[in-house]
Amino acid sequence: MTTNEIAEKAGCASITVRKWAAENNVRFIGEGRRKTYLFTEDDYERFLKRAKPGKRAKNTG
Repeated sequence: MTTNEIAEKAGCASITVRKWAAENNVRFIGEGRRKTYLFTEDDYERFLKRAKPGKRAKNTG
């Protein structure tokens, strides 16, 4: 899967996905600013389980 596909499926910005991929050992091709991240299903699952700083806790009560 591509960065844009992951962003669309997860409902977030592609920059969020790229930053996460760079920090979490997602396989890529290219170098520098021309990197293309190659996400697996496992990478996608890890992305969905990531910590989301700045998000408020949901009110359950």
